Amino acid sequence: MNAQQKQALVYCRMSSVAQALRGNGLAVQRSRCIAYARARNYKIVETFCDTLESDQLERPGFNAMLAFLKRNRQAGLTVLMDDFTRLAREISTQVQLCIAIEEAGGEIDAPGFDLKDEFDFGAAEAQEIEE
Repeated sequence: MNAQQKQALVYCRMSSVAQALRGNGLAVQRSRCIAYARARNYKIVETFCDTLESDQLERPGFNAMLAFLKRNRQAGLTVLMDDFTRLAREISTQVQLCIAIEEAGGEIDAPGFDLKDEFDFGAAEAQEIEE
């Protein structure tokens, strides 16, 4: 690993075999993350996967990833995913899982998404959400 290369984990999730048949299976997601990692100079150190519906919060792969992040907090790991919908379809669940990743010591990166743009609400937007 060169001095400027950052370490990353990959998280993949699919909800069904049908999803794999539509071209968004775990192998496809992982391949996209590998390509993204190369382009961004990340070194992938581990991959975690789940096969379950996005509304399920009990996720063995995700929970193993959180434990890995906590054990390796000093490494400053980034979690790569193909798309934020791999966390969940619902925005509130995405936010909940992003917070769990950050609290475990991880950062988040995904192709085509700027986390700050996605979840950095101003005061007015935050007030609307609370109401």
